[in-house]
Amino acid sequence: MGRQKGEGGNRTKARPSSSSVAASLLPSGSAAAAAIGVGFGGYVGSTRLDSALRTTAVHDSLLSLPDIDSEIAQHLKRLSMKDPTTKLKALSSLTTLLKQKSGKDVLPIIPQWAFEYKRLLLDYNREVRRATHDTMATIVAVVGRDLAPHVKSLAGPWWVSQFDSVPEVSQAAKQSFQVAFPTQEKKLEALFFCTEEIFTYLDDTLKLTQDNMLDLAAASDELTEMHQQVISSSLLALATLLGALIGVEKSIDNKSPEPKHVLKARATTISFAEKLFSAHKFFLHFLRDKSLTIRSATYALLSSYVKNVPQVYGEGDMKTLASAILGAFQEVHPLCHSTMWEAILLFSKRFPSAWSFVNIQKTVFNHLWHFLRNGCFGSQQVSYPCLVLFLENLPSERLSAEHFFCEFFQSLWLGRNLSHPSKADRLAFFQALRECLVLVLHKTSRYFDGEDAARFQKFLVENILVKLIWLDFLLYSGCGHGYDLSSGKSGDILEDSQQSNDNILDAKSVPGYWQDLGKCLIETISALYSLGPGLLAPFYVVFEDTCIGELKETEQLKRPGNLVQLIRFMHLMEQHAIRKAEAWPLDYLMGPLLEKCFPLIRSHDSSDSLKFLSVAISIFGPQRVVKQLPTDAEEIAGSVPPTKDVDKELEHFLQVFERTFVPWCFSGDDLSAPARSDLLLSLLIGECSSEQWDCIILYATNGGEAGPAFVSRMKRLTMILEKAREKFLFRRSGLHDTEYLQSHKWHHKLLDAAAISTMRSLPLFGDSGPQFIRAVLGCSRDNDHQPFLSDSVITQIYEEVLKMLVACIQISPFHWVRKFGCSLCDEVNVPEPVLKSFADVSKVALFALEVVEGDFCCMKSHSEEHNLIPRIAASILILTWDCELTAVLGDQSSENLRDMQGFGKYMQEYCTKIGSQFWRSCTLQSRRAVASTLVRFIRTSIFEAENFNTDILTSMCCKWLLGAINCLSLDESEEQNALDLLLSPDDLWPLWVKPEFSSNRRQNSWKFVMISPNLQTVHSHVFAEFIDKLVSEVGVNKIITGSLSNDLVGRDQASSQLQFLESSACYRAWLAVEILCTWQWPNGSALATFLPSLRDHATEADDELFNEMLKILVEGALIYGSQVKMRFFISSIASKQELNGIEDPLLRALVALVSTLFCDSIWGKQKAIALFQLLVNKLYIGQETNINCLHILPPLVYILVPVLKDNGVGSHDLREDFDSNSLSENIIKDWVQRALMFPSLISGTSHEGLVEWFKLLISCYPVSAAENVGACEMKRNPSPLERELLLKLLRKQRYGVDQSSVANGPPELQILLSRLIVITLGYCWADFNEEDWDFVLSNIRSWVEAVVVVFEEAVESLDHTLRNASSDDDLELIADNFEQHMPTLSPSSVDTVVNSFYAFHLILGFFQSQEVEKTDKLTFVKMEKFNHMKNQIEEGILRLFLSSCVTEAMANSIHYEPLSLVGKNHLIHPQFWKMMASTIVKTSPLARQEAISSVERWGLSKGPVISLIGILFSSKPVSLLKLPAFVMLSGPGISSWAVMSENTSFSSSSNLTDDQVADLDPSTKDCIILREELSCLIDKSSIEILHMPLEAKERVNVFLAWCLLQSHLLSLPASSVKRERLVQHIQESASTVILDMIFQHVPLELCSASTSKKRDADIPKQLSDIGAAATRSITTGSLQFALDSLWPIQQEKLALLAACIFGLMLRLLPAYVRGWFYDVRDRSALSAIEMFTKAWCSPCLIADELSQIKKVDFTDDSFSVSVSKSVNEVIATYTKDETGMDLVIRLPPSYPLRPVDVECTRSLGISEVRQRKWLLSMMAFVRNQNGALAEAIKTWKQNFDKAFDGVEECPICYSVIHTSNHGLPRLACKTCKHKFHSACLYKWFATAHKSTCPLCQSPF
Repeated sequence: MGRQKGEGGNRTKARPSSSSVAASLLPSGSAAAAAIGVGFGGYVGSTRLDSALRTTAVHDSLLSLPDIDSEIAQHLKRLSMKDPTTKLKALSSLTTLLKQKSGKDVLPIIPQWAFEYKRLLLDYNREVRRATHDTMATIVAVVGRDLAPHVKSLAGPWWVSQFDSVPEVSQAAKQSFQVAFPTQEKKLEALFFCTEEIFTYLDDTLKLTQDNMLDLAAASDELTEMHQQVISSSLLALATLLGALIGVEKSIDNKSPEPKHVLKARATTISFAEKLFSAHKFFLHFLRDKSLTIRSATYALLSSYVKNVPQVYGEGDMKTLASAILGAFQEVHPLCHSTMWEAILLFSKRFPSAWSFVNIQKTVFNHLWHFLRNGCFGSQQVSYPCLVLFLENLPSERLSAEHFFCEFFQSLWLGRNLSHPSKADRLAFFQALRECLVLVLHKTSRYFDGEDAARFQKFLVENILVKLIWLDFLLYSGCGHGYDLSSGKSGDILEDSQQSNDNILDAKSVPGYWQDLGKCLIETISALYSLGPGLLAPFYVVFEDTCIGELKETEQLKRPGNLVQLIRFMHLMEQHAIRKAEAWPLDYLMGPLLEKCFPLIRSHDSSDSLKFLSVAISIFGPQRVVKQLPTDAEEIAGSVPPTKDVDKELEHFLQVFERTFVPWCFSGDDLSAPARSDLLLSLLIGECSSEQWDCIILYATNGGEAGPAFVSRMKRLTMILEKAREKFLFRRSGLHDTEYLQSHKWHHKLLDAAAISTMRSLPLFGDSGPQFIRAVLGCSRDNDHQPFLSDSVITQIYEEVLKMLVACIQISPFHWVRKFGCSLCDEVNVPEPVLKSFADVSKVALFALEVVEGDFCCMKSHSEEHNLIPRIAASILILTWDCELTAVLGDQSSENLRDMQGFGKYMQEYCTKIGSQFWRSCTLQSRRAVASTLVRFIRTSIFEAENFNTDILTSMCCKWLLGAINCLSLDESEEQNALDLLLSPDDLWPLWVKPEFSSNRRQNSWKFVMISPNLQTVHSHVFAEFIDKLVSEVGVNKIITGSLSNDLVGRDQASSQLQFLESSACYRAWLAVEILCTWQWPNGSALATFLPSLRDHATEADDELFNEMLKILVEGALIYGSQVKMRFFISSIASKQELNGIEDPLLRALVALVSTLFCDSIWGKQKAIALFQLLVNKLYIGQETNINCLHILPPLVYILVPVLKDNGVGSHDLREDFDSNSLSENIIKDWVQRALMFPSLISGTSHEGLVEWFKLLISCYPVSAAENVGACEMKRNPSPLERELLLKLLRKQRYGVDQSSVANGPPELQILLSRLIVITLGYCWADFNEEDWDFVLSNIRSWVEAVVVVFEEAVESLDHTLRNASSDDDLELIADNFEQHMPTLSPSSVDTVVNSFYAFHLILGFFQSQEVEKTDKLTFVKMEKFNHMKNQIEEGILRLFLSSCVTEAMANSIHYEPLSLVGKNHLIHPQFWKMMASTIVKTSPLARQEAISSVERWGLSKGPVISLIGILFSSKPVSLLKLPAFVMLSGPGISSWAVMSENTSFSSSSNLTDDQVADLDPSTKDCIILREELSCLIDKSSIEILHMPLEAKERVNVFLAWCLLQSHLLSLPASSVKRERLVQHIQESASTVILDMIFQHVPLELCSASTSKKRDADIPKQLSDIGAAATRSITTGSLQFALDSLWPIQQEKLALLAACIFGLMLRLLPAYVRGWFYDVRDRSALSAIEMFTKAWCSPCLIADELSQIKKVDFTDDSFSVSVSKSVNEVIATYTKDETGMDLVIRLPPSYPLRPVDVECTRSLGISEVRQRKWLLSMMAFVRNQNGALAEAIKTWKQNFDKAFDGVEECPICYSVIHTSNHGLPRLACKTCKHKFHSACLYKWFATAHKSTCPLCQSPF
């Protein structure tokens, strides 16, 4: 009850809900109100008013009450609404409003409120009832005492509502009642005052039926719940009222007389109670109600009547009442059982004679058995405690006691509910079972006399205690065969119980069941023992027989049986009986049992029986148990001493222990050994533990005699030691109360001797040796251990362990490992290894490892002073590393390799077991010692290993070091100490900078060590590689700076910028310098990995490291700069090739570091100024030039000058910037003037310092390559004076110098001159005169021609070698000849020609610039002479390029991989090839065509075209030349040679007309043959290419082939035959794999996602770029822009190229693309492709098509075409004489993917058949057209003309003109005379597989 129904119901519009609006409807004015008192449910007295009349009366009364506030009245009126929401709102508003009123204002509404209050309490909605009580509380609080006149009218419903079935509602009612009557006395006074009214109300409510409540207009189910609620609350209210009014008499003092009103009220209560009891027929009909709340309330009411008004139970009604109450066990709902039991117990106790009025067996007991067997129907916690009280109330004279209690306990047992038990239910059951059994046995005299009583007690013990409880406890283990429990005359109990167990869940699945059952059993036994020991005699017998039977069965069946449960029973006895000092467990139960079964246990070798005895001893104590055991007179002298003689008892116990138990426990097989060990240890007691331990050791060692028996006893002793250690720790931890021996008492000399003998015995005695040693050492994986040996012996054992490990290390296959192993045992004498086989030695090592495993704690405790921990731990790790190294670098053919691999895996697992927890617990000294040993081993591995893979070796050493640091848990300081040891200098390392440490390791100095390259060892480079890998793994911070940056003292930033070389030394800056000087190592270089690590570190570190590194490098470079010859680089700074060109290691390292700091913007302008000033200050020593400084300045100045001119980063003071720029400019001017003092570079006059000063001068004018290859960027903006001096320096070079002397000058001077020309062109070109230009161009031409001559001579020689080589010649011999004639360029020649390329590019840039047209300063470049010289230079560069391509083709022709001119020189001279490629692209098409023609005329074995194709599709690293190769191949006049094969026979048909060409036989006229290189990529592309990576070279080659093909198509005229035939070939033969490839690169998922984008800003940038590329390729008709940036290959660039190819395909080959599109089966891909085309390609294609159609002039009055761009339509009108036809051609939005739609809108004088044919032909023309749509319309018009001229159409295609070749039907059938197109007929023959006429089927 209480569902929220009716909430939110519909309101009618005629009924306003607003209180203000409703109040306005009431009449104003006030008058006295007359209350209308209507009773409960609409009754006035006993007469019920009609609902309609009552409502009308109430409403009318409201309208006539002048003193009631109109708003309050309206709220009261709304309370009669049906909608609960309206009621709740009205009650809430009313409560709020009443709080604002005074008591006088509220008092007039109380009569009306009383009426509404009674009605509202019947509401179905619980919230309405609760809110009603809240409003009631408010009214009471406001009115106060003035409520008294109205209390009687409210008392009845008010009292009943406090027993509402909803707790919230009842609580609210009690709270409102509490507000009115705050104290208990006032509440009683109120009840006394309103007694009659309350009883009257209760009488009325109890008479209510559902039919009486129909006026509530509720649903039937709601009425039922409301009726049940009213009846149940009324019954409970009546029961409570009786107790309150009658039961209060007991609490009133008898001495003081009761007030008259109280006496009157009590009399009235008794009177009404009797009347109600009689009128409602004892309320028994409520016991049969379906509602459990009503039944429960009825039981409570009957109990209240028994307690308060017992006189109503008369003898005449007793039979009916007794049957109803005593037979109430039929109640099945657990919620009623509490009140049911209360009624039964009170009634049976108050009226004991009631049992005589019922058939006790039928009425009570049968229902009781059913009740108990069903587990009390779930009310165990309520019902079980009541059973004892119920048994006490039973009449003994009416019982058949034996049968009754048998049934009772049987039913109780069967209802224990094992299927769904709870802990509380189970405990209630066992407590009831115990209490009932004890009660019955204790009260036996009530039922039996004399011997019958004893027999009955025995009967209960045997059948209940034994056959139920004890048997169930035994069955818990699964069997109970030790005793025939089913014997006896009352076996029915057992039989029925066992049958019921078939339907009950096995107790094993119930957690805690056996513990609770055992506790119940023991507590029952204890309780029965207190009644008399004799009661338990049957149980003693059964227990003894069960135990002996189980012992026998265990031996026979070799299984534990019930012994496990018996042991559990003993533990439970210890817990619940022995600890309470009860005597029966040993005296009556276990003592007699052990006396009988001890011989049986000794005779058996059963672990379970031994465990049974051990547990008994541990529970009852060794001495007490041994005293109970039988002794053999022959074994034990004397008899058992008197009990009071303690010493004699102890002596007797020791004799039994030594002579009986010790030999017994050391005998037997291994299966029972653990149990025997436990038994022996359980007999140890504190008083004589030392004597007992001596007995054990003496017997085990047998005087030290060796032999099999000794080994067996030692194994048993090992087990005893392990268990003893566990027991010792267990007891020492405080978990046991027994006093135990001290640790030193475990030591024994014989045990020490046995341990030493075990360690030194070879071969080892069995596999138990390590286990024994670990046992005597007290091994433990935790931090607690208990050794059984003396400290000296423990030390000796670990020394032996170290020897075993070192012995294994000494058979390593690596000599340095063996050598290092010897150093681990300096203080320990290690004999020469006797065992040479690794398998044998590994067994020894495994023995040592097993000894050590888990017992490092013992090592820490006993071996610190001997330094054993570090050496053993280091040996373990070194042995692990040695196995790892052997598995990778060892001899794979070695027999020991497999054994070492297996041993290595074991070692790795072993090291993992040790864990870092042990290392953290070691002392700092031990960890340092281990780290020191391991670091020395790593250094030894690097510096002494020979002929190994250095990459693997250094990687493993790095892994070892980091693993050791992590394993040892070193802190920052300890880690740095280990690194100090690792990096300590010696004779082999370092090679360049050696540190000299002071006392403070942070302050150190260094000295330079210049070692000759001949003396540099490989090991030092390997060590550098190792350091580099360490830095990559853990960072610069730990390895270089020492990870102590936080400890450094802060420095002033401003001073550090200017004085950065004056800062204190940084820890290990010398190491970074050493790595940079080493530069390269076997598997890497400083440029590749170390410098990037420094760069990344710079973002988070201060400048001290770099300051110190620069200080060291500058000082070293100044000292040794003149000793090594240096070749200065002049192209872009800090590239790998240019840095490698610096031979001086210190200068190379300095340049690399400076380049990294400034070019990567780590340092800014202020640092550059400081460094520049420092270098300039060191340039002069007094008046003399410092030559060494002059050597190192050029590359450094080249880097610093661009930074010095930068005014953006780090510049805040303009004055400061001006001063620094002026300073550098003045210095550079001085250097230019110094250069002017030298003679010309090509004068032939040598002068000291000339080359160095010119290098310095040139470095002041940096020129770098721009983003576009070949373009140059000037890095400075010199002053006019400086420009003038620079131009003057150039002119000085040409005065009085012959041009021929320039080319023949020294190479180094030519480099300087070429570079000088570049910088003067870049900075001073505007001031050049004609002589300057002539000088510059002449030198450029001569330098280029010099290189061309070298290449062409090499080509001549190679061609001669290739022509003279025969197939029989050896390939390597031919390759050697090729190698000899391959063109080679010296570095100086390369530098010179690269500078020439730069200069020529600058000139071309000036020539193409708009400034040239506007100025008259470059008049020379406008002359014919300039063009002639420019063409000569271009011709030379083209010849150079073609010669390189031909050379590459010749080298590839012999298929010898090492031969590759471009491939080899690409990495050596990349700038040379870059500049050449950029120049080729900028040459004119005519120059390229002439160059190819000239090479073709050369007559070489490899022509220029095939050579260029070879470069384009080469797989070798020649990507720099692919773009120029494509540009040359795709040029006009060359593309035909590049695409078409030489067998293509266009020449044969070149003189024929189009009709003649079309009439050729298709089988013979298909002369389109692509070059084999293109055909395999275009026609024969395999589908496997789709599964290759997106950047695969095969994909790139396919794209390039299609680019070349499309370029050739674009070069052909639109209507040419060649183009048509080529397009037809593509349509028929080209693979469509290219289109699948394209849309693997174009992201279709982005295309799909972009379809929903409405704005361009929402389109992804990647898709936008790709779409723009496709659009650009369509509008420009070119792919060049996509190819310019294609290399190096990247996915994004390939995607752009793919989009361009697709765009051009749609323009050139629409039918080809459309055919592929129709074959796409993936709908999502189809939609994405169409959307991409529609968005990016179709708009421009449609616009182009329509514009072309508008431009076409058809020159015929009979044909007209109109274009509508708004709807993309073309209307073609054809009129001829009196006939005509209008066709509308509509272009779809995704044209040309979707075909155009052709529709005939008008036809005049043309038959329907012909009209349909012509429409089909038009559709065929426009859909098969691979060119412009205008051409298709033009061809269709010609088709109409021919048709009107009388030419018959082809019966196959319904067209006069063929759709592809535009031919006429000329092949006629000899039978039917119909003519066919040759192409149509050929296709018909091919598809039909017969050569018959398609119409008449006659042979054709």
